[in-house]
Amino acid sequence: MDKDDILLININTEIANDILAHADNIKIGCLDWNAIDLQSLSKLPKIIVIDTTAPLQLFFTLLAETTHHENNSIILILSADRNVNSLITSLTKTKVLFLNKHDNTKQIALRILNYAQKNLFSDKHSYEFDLMINLPFQSEKMKQVKERINIAAKSTCNVLLYGEPGTIRDIYSFFIHINSPLKDKPHTYFSCTSVQEEDLCKALFGKTPDFKGSTKSHRGIFEQNPTGTICLSEIETLPHSVQSSLRNCLDSRSFYRINGVENLNFNARIISSSNKNMHTLNNPEEFRQDLFYLLSVINIYFPSLREIKEDIIPISEYLLKYYSKKNDKIFDVFDQSSKFLLCNYHWPGNLRELNSVIENIATVFPGGVVNSDYLPDYIKLPDMRRDYGETLYEKLQCLEKDEIRMALLKFKGNRNKAASHLGMSLRNLQIKLKKYNITD
Repeated sequence: MDKDDILLININTEIANDILAHADNIKIGCLDWNAIDLQSLSKLPKIIVIDTTAPLQLFFTLLAETTHHENNSIILILSADRNVNSLITSLTKTKVLFLNKHDNTKQIALRILNYAQKNLFSDKHSYEFDLMINLPFQSEKMKQVKERINIAAKSTCNVLLYGEPGTIRDIYSFFIHINSPLKDKPHTYFSCTSVQEEDLCKALFGKTPDFKGSTKSHRGIFEQNPTGTICLSEIETLPHSVQSSLRNCLDSRSFYRINGVENLNFNARIISSSNKNMHTLNNPEEFRQDLFYLLSVINIYFPSLREIKEDIIPISEYLLKYYSKKNDKIFDVFDQSSKFLLCNYHWPGNLRELNSVIENIATVFPGGVVNSDYLPDYIKLPDMRRDYGETLYEKLQCLEKDEIRMALLKFKGNRNKAASHLGMSLRNLQIKLKKYNITD
């Protein structure tokens, strides 16, 4: 079993839930300190988050293991006791960072996630980054996307990446950074949905204590990284108040903290990412036009798998080869029935969903030829969750398409038998295959 990216030990339930809710593409493990087998720590995750309520023995065992096995794990410690911090720091060469456990739980979760994104993505040996960045796209649409990605990587201007969920925009946003003139500067990832609306301005721009001294000073991510690359995920969810502040920041290349009086310089590049077509949101009621233009000097659309069907089988074969080697198994090829199902499924989760399906095949099954039995039931059957349209005509078209798919599958792609089974002529079936873009 693969090790986790982050291991949470003795962490407050509320903090752990916030991390789990927003930890896209990061493997999280949660343990109570007394459930840890101290003899099995030779395979530590990249990042360990531990609360000081755990016994000191566990701290020092973890520190010793990270040093002994030279796996470069980083330990984040939730603590409010400076004496404990000094003691731990003095006794180890391991990279140890401290978080104030009395801070707001959502802010703690955000700091852990942002730190994890920065360190996990910056690892050039990250298996997911290497795996996904080398997907064998053959479609013209994805070739054009990669050309635009390479153009964006050579510049320092703002970039907008948009497309459906699961189209690995986050992978390419990091690719742009590490191949850009800013590659030696910090890279910060921030999900615009990771904090509540009232805390967004604070998270981005920071906050100066008010005159009553009731709150602590807070440095936002724009102040922490004023000259590198900042990736803002799900940018379309920003409320109008934050949109206005971001627009002013990008326009003037400076900003103020909340309650602040000092004008802080800002020259970082923004790579923003959206699950929606930002062109359709380009109206004052949903998204500010002036901010849209500032963010989208270069804008790149990532097509869904439905739009690049010719890539599905090459990508599936590439992923199967990778995961079969990882699981020490031998798989031959995909047979016609499995290829048909893969190419005609609508893939709402896009590349992420396809990757999950292929990894499941390589993990669960012993090997051999991949047939339709290897695929999940929801791919073989009409998806009842799918939107079949509003009008009767739209619903009937979707049902007809599903019946044609099932007939072709039943007769293993034999069009004559499928047409006879459906009660239509071969010519009529061929017309409908073209109409519904069904590949057999």
